[in-house]
Amino acid sequence: MELNFQLTQISQHVWSILEEDTRGCYPLSYLVIGETKVLVIDTGCGCGNIYFFIKQQQRIIEKKKIIVVNTHNHPEQTGGNFRFSTIGKLGLSHMVEELCASGKDPYYTKLMNSNWHWQDGVEFHGMF
Repeated sequence: MELNFQLTQISQHVWSILEEDTRGCYPLSYLVIGETKVLVIDTGCGCGNIYFFIKQQQRIIEKKKIIVVNTHNHPEQTGGNFRFSTIGKLGLSHMVEELCASGKDPYYTKLMNSNWHWQDGVEFHGMF
């Protein structure tokens, strides 16, 4: 099943992204376009690939670095954080700066053993 995102321009430098997720939360994320960087506010549930959706918007983001921040630690705001990982040779996204919360408190970007489907290596015990 292909999951969709809807991009809506709010102002000259601000866009909203609606995630059509499988959980029925339909969270909003935001892009704030700066001169040299793009701020992503919240990453949604993580059901779809918000990172690749954002990277497809080259007319908006160009080749700017991406900074991710979360308004709070609920799964519908932080579920897509892992898609912006910089781990590995190039990581999933070599133009992404370190997740802001991870520099302050690593708890917010640590993958824990739970049933939430966005966490790496966790089985989907009847979730779908």
